[in-house]
Formats: sequence, C-alpha cells, structure tokens
Amino acid sequence: MTTRNKVLRLSKTSIERYMQCPMLWYFSYVEKLPARTDYPRLCGVQVHRFIAGLHKKNKDNRRFWYKSLDSARKAWFYTWKKALDENRTLIIKPDKELEARYGGIGCICIQNYWNQNIDDNNDPISIEKKYTIPLYHPELKGVELTGVFDQVRTANLPWLKKRRPEIFNGDELLPAYDPVLVVDLKTGWSDYDISEDDPEVIKVGKQFEIQLGIQGASYALLYKKTFKKYPAGFLIYPPQIG
Repeated sequence: MTTRNKVLRLSKTSIERYMQCPMLWYFSYVEKLPARTDYPRLCGVQVHRFIAGLHKKNKDNRRFWYKSLDSARKAWFYTWKKALDENRTLIIKPDKELEARYGGIGCICIQNYWNQNIDDNNDPISIEKKYTIPLYHPELKGVELTGVFDQVRTANLPWLKKRRPEIFNGDELLPAYDPVLVVDLKTGWSDYDISEDDPEVIKVGKQFEIQLGIQGASYALLYKKTFKKYPAGFLIYPPQIG
C-alpha cells in the first residue's frame, strides 16, 4: 500500500506485508526505510529477472538469448555474484553457506525452466508487465490496485477444459473469458511451510491458500479491468521442481 498524489495504491505484495506485520508495512511504505533482504528473496528477484532476459530477442532467432544451457548457467552464477556484491550491506544474517546454497537453487530454477520450455513454441504474450487500475467503489475513492504479471501465456484449451470445465460450453470457452493464463513464477515453497513450533503470527503469515487467494483475485481483477474479460486461469509455475 503506497500513497502518491493522495492516491492509495494497493498491491499483492503490500497487502501480504501488512498481513505479515503492520509495522513492517509502515516502515516499508510510510517511513520508506531501506529494505533489508535475505537469500530466498534475493534469489527469487534475480531468477525472475534472469528468466525474463532469456526471452530477449536475438539476431539468430534462437529460442532463448543464450546459445546453450551451459552458457545460461555460467551467466546465472555471474548474475548471482553481482547481486550479492550489490546487496551485501542489505543482507539479513550474511552466511557464506547460504550464498552458495541459493546460488545453486537459482541455477536449478534456470535449468528447469530451460528444459521445460526450450522445445515449446508457446512464447509468453507478455513478460513482467505492470498493470494499474482504479478501484471504483463509494468507500474506496482515490484507491488504486497495481500488480506485475510475471508472464501471460496462451492457454491450451483441451488442457484447460480438463481443469476448468465450468468455463466451457461444449468445446467453446465462455465469452467472458480470454484463452490466456496469468503465470506466476515461484522459486521455492519453503516460505509456506508451517511448523508446529512456529508462533501464531508466523503461521498466519505463511497461510498459502490465503496468499494465493489474494494474488489470484487481484490479478483476475487487474486483467478484467484492462482487457474486459477474465483470464482463463491463474497458473503457479515453479521453475524449481522438487
């Protein structure tokens, strides 16, 4: 939740941060203190950027920017080292073993994404695109919703019908829906693992279904307001498998 020109701007991240800790939200969005980070968050940001960069156009019209998976791996470790150097003073609890571990996790993410997409001609329609809409409601004047879609991809209709038969009439997609999926890339699921020993406030912050519900609902609304139809689905895509 940010304010700009007396407009309250909501986002999936700011809402989740408020749910996690109101004071954390206050320091982040009101006091705007320098953001600290940790290895999972830093790795996630860098993997998102790296995957977006794979889809840059190249003069040889290759599937991906890099010529081979090996060159992509090498580029990732260079990217990870640079990110660590640039964020050294912002890392919470620096740890050399965790640096190496998350460098390896990032490499697995890149490798899996490469292998799963190198022979697939279904290129993303858009990548890392930001949308902002006003929320029209008598009690929500001056409020906006914003979000960044990692990817939007064309949906395979037979695949989609098996999973969402309620939005089909026979083999035809209902006119209220676009045949697209809003894709969210996840680099890992550890943030959602709940331990019996976790304090109650931590358990609340890790509620996977609530977080995905906020994200799916906000992205569906952003898409609907922008394109006049709902996306056919919200797809969680984990480039890190297992």
